[in-house]
Amino acid sequence: MTSSRRSVAIGLLALSPLVLAGCEKPNPGVTVWSGTSSEHVPAACWQHEEGEPLGAADCAQDVVERARQGTGVTTIDVRPGATVGISVDPVVAEGGWSVQIGGQALATGLTETYYRFSFPQNIPAGGEGFVMEVTAQAEAGTGNRGLWFFRLLPS
Repeated sequence: MTSSRRSVAIGLLALSPLVLAGCEKPNPGVTVWSGTSSEHVPAACWQHEEGEPLGAADCAQDVVERARQGTGVTTIDVRPGATVGISVDPVVAEGGWSVQIGGQALATGLTETYYRFSFPQNIPAGGEGFVMEVTAQAEAGTGNRGLWFFRLLPS
C-alpha cells in the first residue's frame, strides 16, 4: 500500500466513529392495513429511554395536536365492514400499547404485535374520515412512550 493510500485509509478509519455517532437510532414503526391499502410509518414521537415517558424535548405539542386533528397524517382507505389490521414493532408490544379512534379507546393494554378490528358498516363513504392514534406505553402509569397517527378514510 502506498503512503498516500495508507494515509487516506487511516484518515477514514479515524473519522468512522464520528460518522457513526451522527447516526440516530430510527423510531419504531407501526403498519396499518385494510384491503389492499397498507402503510408503515415511524413514530411521530418516541422516547428511546426504556421506561421513560415522552417529555417536551421528545415531541412538540403542536405536532401532536395537528396530528390528532388529522393534519399531515398517513391515510388508509377502508371499506365499511372491512377488517383493519395493526402491526407494531416488538419494542412497542413489550411495554404495552393502545388504539384510539376519534379520541375513543378501541383497545388498551395490548401486548401482542398484532391487533385487528372490523370497521363499522354504517359509516358513509367520503368525508374527512377518522384519526386513529396508536400509543405505546411507558412503564405502568408513567405516561406514553410513543405515538403514531393514521387517518381511516371510508371508501
